[in-house]
Amino acid sequence: MTRLERKLTLTPQLNPPLANTVEPVFLGWDHPSLPAAAAHVVEHYIEGRVADLRPATIVLPGRRARRRIVELLLDEAEVRGATLIPPEATTVGGLPELLHASPKPFADEATSRRAWSRALRDVDRKIVEKVFSRLPESDSPTEWDELAGLLAGLHETLAREGHPFADVVKICRSGLLFDDGARWQGLAHVQKKYLELLGRSGLVDRFEARRLALKSEPSPFIGDIWLVSIVELPDVTRRLMEASGADVRALVHAPAELPDGTDAATVFDTFGQPSVDYWETATVPVTDQILTVVERPVDQADAVMDGLASLEGGYPAEEIVLTVHRKSEVVPYLEHRLEARDVPARYAAGTPLWRAGPVRLLQAVADYANDPTFQALAALLRHPDAGPLAGTTGAIAAGLEAIEVADKYHMDHLPFRVRGEMPRGQGKAALFPPVVRAMKREGPLRTFDGRKPLSEWMPVVMDVLLKAYGATELDRSKPTQRRQLDTLVRIQTVAASLAAIPQALDETCSGGEAIRMLLAELREEALPPEPRRDAVELLDWLELPLDDTPIVVITGFNEGFLPESVSGDAFLPDALRTRLHLPDNRSRLARDAYRLTTVLHSKKSVRIITGRRTSQGDPLRPSRLMFRIPEEQMPARVLRFLERDRGGNRSGTNLASFGLEPGAQSQFTVPPEKLIELGQDEVPTGLAVTAFKGLLKDPYRFVLEKVYKLRRLDDTACELDPMRFGILAHEILHRFGLLALESPPKVDVASESEVAGSLMDLLDDDLSTRFGEDVMPAVQLQAEQLKMRFQAFAKRQAEWAAHGWKIVAVECKAEDVPFDVDGKPFSLRGRIDRIDHNPSTGEWAVLDYKAGASVDPPEKAHQKSRDRDHQWIDLQLPLYRRLLSGIFDGDGRRVIDIDVDGAEQSRIRLGFVSLPQDVEETEFMMASWTEEDFVSAEDAARQVVRRLREASFEFDPEVTKVTLRGRDPLEPLLTVGWQARNEPEDAVDGGAQRAGEQ
Repeated sequence: MTRLERKLTLTPQLNPPLANTVEPVFLGWDHPSLPAAAAHVVEHYIEGRVADLRPATIVLPGRRARRRIVELLLDEAEVRGATLIPPEATTVGGLPELLHASPKPFADEATSRRAWSRALRDVDRKIVEKVFSRLPESDSPTEWDELAGLLAGLHETLAREGHPFADVVKICRSGLLFDDGARWQGLAHVQKKYLELLGRSGLVDRFEARRLALKSEPSPFIGDIWLVSIVELPDVTRRLMEASGADVRALVHAPAELPDGTDAATVFDTFGQPSVDYWETATVPVTDQILTVVERPVDQADAVMDGLASLEGGYPAEEIVLTVHRKSEVVPYLEHRLEARDVPARYAAGTPLWRAGPVRLLQAVADYANDPTFQALAALLRHPDAGPLAGTTGAIAAGLEAIEVADKYHMDHLPFRVRGEMPRGQGKAALFPPVVRAMKREGPLRTFDGRKPLSEWMPVVMDVLLKAYGATELDRSKPTQRRQLDTLVRIQTVAASLAAIPQALDETCSGGEAIRMLLAELREEALPPEPRRDAVELLDWLELPLDDTPIVVITGFNEGFLPESVSGDAFLPDALRTRLHLPDNRSRLARDAYRLTTVLHSKKSVRIITGRRTSQGDPLRPSRLMFRIPEEQMPARVLRFLERDRGGNRSGTNLASFGLEPGAQSQFTVPPEKLIELGQDEVPTGLAVTAFKGLLKDPYRFVLEKVYKLRRLDDTACELDPMRFGILAHEILHRFGLLALESPPKVDVASESEVAGSLMDLLDDDLSTRFGEDVMPAVQLQAEQLKMRFQAFAKRQAEWAAHGWKIVAVECKAEDVPFDVDGKPFSLRGRIDRIDHNPSTGEWAVLDYKAGASVDPPEKAHQKSRDRDHQWIDLQLPLYRRLLSGIFDGDGRRVIDIDVDGAEQSRIRLGFVSLPQDVEETEFMMASWTEEDFVSAEDAARQVVRRLREASFEFDPEVTKVTLRGRDPLEPLLTVGWQARNEPEDAVDGGAQRAGEQ
């Protein structure tokens, strides 16, 4: 039985009136609006011990108020000892459907969006280009859906006031400063096609049906309509009420006579709409006592806490509401402040549905199905619910272990897409290609190949969710599981709608596109917050005037937030809105001035907080409503906003008076730790010669990186970082050296062309093996840059060989080389990139490749001048001399059999082979140190060992600083900490550390 049929059955003695009556009723504003409205309505209908409200239809501005009015009606009837028979309660948006009957079913939002998207593509492209200068090149529906959503919003805005797009064309051509008629003419063509598509599908647009209803025989409405604090009434809704014959009573939250003596009947129309002319200039009683001016959003949050503390425990949490704007920056700071002081908070706007786990899972599946990049796959594997979708392979299960394997593979191979034959990894990384193959063969994602109608994809999408969540029992009594279940139900509802979409609007698309079209319908939805009576409510400003809590703190009292305003609208600028009688900035100002006035009069306590700047330091404008005060008070109010607050930091506000105390002091140590003390078993008894540089520069960081082995393992890199670029260069040069050492040699080191050709071939072979075909594009560019460096190196190598130098050893590894420090055992270790010998001179060259962006000479790289002294900042090359005693050839003989402390030590030369970014600076750079320098370097090394043995490392912010412009792997240690790993550390032994900077 419909609502109309029910009313006719219940009240057969009533006949449809020939004309309706519209009457404003002024409730006063000394009390909140909804309780006053509930009392008035119950008083109107109560007879004896029964309050029969069935003839009444109560209209509220929003769903929250609609829910609350039912509670208040029950309370009011109970107070009077009466039984309540509840009324129909609806919102302004739902009222028109009670006032007319449509001959066709309405298209839901999902179907309407599909019709707009199809209409945009069916209309001549040249016409649409007059509206949007840049259009999607393909026919893919998801690329057009954003434009479709924009047109759907314009259509709703105009249709509420009874305007088709064609009306805007006429207005544009009738005296506006800018004639935008051509664009609106194009939009009118698209709108016409949209309505035709719905008509052919047997459907009608909801707003178009309302407009058409005004032109047809009106449907009689039996009963009374009660408008409760409705300050914005669409013209179509007003005209439908007028045509329905209903008795309309507008309950206005204002006294019959306003404080300035004005008769309220002259500043509100019969439907209770406030007069723009009066309220845009009316006095708003924002006094200095209730106004707080602070600097930034964090200060606004602190001011809120001050306001709570000032209540001195006089009100429970459920009688307090904190008002925020949905776009305000205050919300996260405020939530943090409340949580830190154990004050429960409830954000009435709820949690956006796109944050829910199942929605994010579908988004990750869509991204991967649409384009199988590594980043898309990594995002999918990181989702906590993705395990069942990944399948299993061998000993590795999906989930956290799978993403760890993926991260390791990414660090080694930098894949861009994951498809076809993938390079084999080493260690954990070797498990990643089987994971990818298992997902494609065994998991539900295998069904996402190809294209088919949108409606046919919906069961496939639901199968994915069933696979992910089907084995989990969801208990509605548990909030987290209840929210997950509610999310799944909403997804299922939209999927069912799209599965039943009319054939004329069905789209042929890929699986990824189908998911995106589904998710587009959930973009604006939110999960309601959990009910908590002990929580302080965070409420949007627009909801505040109808909230009946007595204590209010309003934040974000700035222009653009309160009053709200819209500027720079691409299609409906303010001047055009005014001509079309749409809500414009002037009417918004009047609306918010009236609503704020009702709040100030109806609440027991109001505190208003305004800020001068955003969190980024950009200036904010004060609300115009702050200056709706007597003229003589204006200068002081302006100065108050402009002068900086000198009250100091409020973040330590004591909330004891609120019945709450901050939690006990945290037992966690907030990094960085002031002092790191190593146990005796943690103090290294040996070091790589490359590690001394870190100890000399920053002992504290050295302990974190080399002793605790803290490192980052993730998938954020899109190119070879400086260290891995250097490792790649070292690996190719190592292989080049091995070719030169074969018998007979595979490359003539004295031939520039042979050296260059050999290096290019080795690099191409390594890139193919290491990265495959789908490597990150930046890596391909880096490879070309490395080839340029190798070409320059080939020339210098040929010149070096022409002077008699021959390669005799490469990648020479030395372990446990004794190094006496105060008579206690200590050892050195490391790898020397290359050793050359010149038979004609008897000299030996100990060489280290450097592939940084720029390369300093050995002396500058190892020593820093200070007055006349040279302070050692690196000891790598000087300590290479000590490693020579531990380097042997294949026959077990020392490669360089010279006593570095003896007379022949001068025959050993040390240097860099530089391959910098500027290829003109490529050269063999030999050091010119004396024996005295070597003694000094070894003394410095012993001092470093002594410092290490002290086992105590104090944090010094002047020494230990975040580096690499936000890419420092230790930077997150300041907030989230790190986990040490017990894996071999190449850098400690010299390999990676020597790679240099790209």
